[in-house]
Amino acid sequence: CSCGNTGCMETMASVRAILEEAQRRSKEIPTATSLSEVTGNLTIEQVIRAAEAGDKVAYQVLTEAGDKFGIGLAMAVNMFGPRLVIVGGTLASPNAYLEAAKRMVRFHALGKANSDLAIQPSRLDHLAGARGAASQVLNRLFSPGEKNLLNLNNSLV
Repeated sequence: CSCGNTGCMETMASVRAILEEAQRRSKEIPTATSLSEVTGNLTIEQVIRAAEAGDKVAYQVLTEAGDKFGIGLAMAVNMFGPRLVIVGGTLASPNAYLEAAKRMVRFHALGKANSDLAIQPSRLDHLAGARGAASQVLNRLFSPGEKNLLNLNNSLV
């Protein structure tokens, strides 16, 4: 992992982890997979398309990563008890990943935390984080009163 740790979500359920595992399996496992035909760097979009087209290796890699994400998500659900979890990013779209995660949450989350829980993919696109950061800046910039960023220069003198 980029943090130097082992066993974290980055090493087990991220885009990078999926790509590394898909590349390893496409080279080492004798099962026929369309992933072994990819020249150059494998992309997550290629893995997702292959899984949705019925490629068993791609589907299995996405499902296993989704299982691991779901176990981590179940821990968060047990601690915080949300009624709604919105999953964003590239991995929110593949059914294999998200359904595996939902299944693991149902299996590992406590009954009370799990009873009214909904897990949904975000309706926002890949720029959601940038839009959120920009809205925070704009809200602060145009807020009324002394906390307005435009007035900070006057208060710093």
